[in-house]
Amino acid sequence: MAKAYLLVRVTIRDVAAYQEYMKHTPRIIDAHGGRMIVRGGEADTMEGPKETQRHVIIEFPSSGAARAFYDSEDYAAAKALREGAGEAQFVILERYAPESWEDAVLVSRGELAETDKRRDEEVSLTQKRRDGET
Repeated sequence: MAKAYLLVRVTIRDVAAYQEYMKHTPRIIDAHGGRMIVRGGEADTMEGPKETQRHVIIEFPSSGAARAFYDSEDYAAAKALREGAGEAQFVILERYAPESWEDAVLVSRGELAETDKRRDEEVSLTQKRRDGET
């Protein structure tokens, strides 16, 4: 089972209400096997429009665990505290397999011939995600 990451982007309008929400989320995340990787902090925009949103990245043991966290009754109660405090976007991202990364590096260096099958599978998955099929 591959690890998954919950990417959260937030525009905060009511700091006090958002801070109350923030008090409750760590215990709920922990109960679902998750842990914070990024929680706010400085963002340095390298390309494109300046980033002004708050970023949170949460690691979970699987996409199922991330979804179970988000769909849980405990999180629904915490999320209610955030209502009106701003707008948020939550996206589950599956971890890129280490062996795929190692192969990509070797292909990039010209040390391994890229297989049409792997490339086609990655393109197909990207296409399906864009079209909302996964």
